Amino acid sequence: MSAITSATGRRIRFAELTDDQARRQWWAEGWPEEGIDFMMRMWATVPEAVAEVMSVVEEVVGHPPRTFAQWAAAHADALRA
Repeated sequence: MSAITSATGRRIRFAELTDDQARRQWWAEGWPEEGIDFMMRMWATVPEAVAEVMSVVEEVVGHPPRTFAQWAAAHADALRA
């Protein structure tokens, strides 16, 4: 959240939900039970390697990868809206 705060000049508050809170919220939003179960399994099994920046980014998009902070700074106006 600090990257967005730095980019926008606005304080961002983050409150992590428990599994039960997330389930209740998705249920209230109309998600089907199998979709909720899928999301809970997916988030519980995200490997740490997902955060690694790899050379394939540049190969696919044609420019070097950037950090989240760089992305937030480039999109600060949209984040403020």
